[in-house]
Amino acid sequence: NIRNFYEKKTLKKILEMRDNPKIINHLYTKNDMSGKWVYEGKCIGFGIPYSTQYTNPEMRVHNQTSATLPQADPNGLYSTPNGTATWVIKVDDHGLQTVEYIESEIRVTQNKLNKRLVESWSLTENY
Repeated sequence: NIRNFYEKKTLKKILEMRDNPKIINHLYTKNDMSGKWVYEGKCIGFGIPYSTQYTNPEMRVHNQTSATLPQADPNGLYSTPNGTATWVIKVDDHGLQTVEYIESEIRVTQNKLNKRLVESWSLTENY
């Protein structure tokens, strides 16, 4: 008996928070040898899976059969369930933005991870 729709409201809140173009996060990649995270620096937003499409990847063909077409996510993009690579906009201390394509496992968070979880050699002086 679902009455609160808490999970639906939570996902809506997450999507709305992700829509903030001014949010600065911290980007980490996974070191598969040690299991620790490598601090890559600051980034804008949370990254976009490589397989996400800007336009609908399918076209409706008008014929006698009915068809189901993919719908856009609430953010207007068409996400697909496969693919591990991610596009990220990194930003340096001077505000310079660069686009990076990352194939390794990543973690993007608003707060820095605890130092014990991060490779010490990747930590910056002001970490």
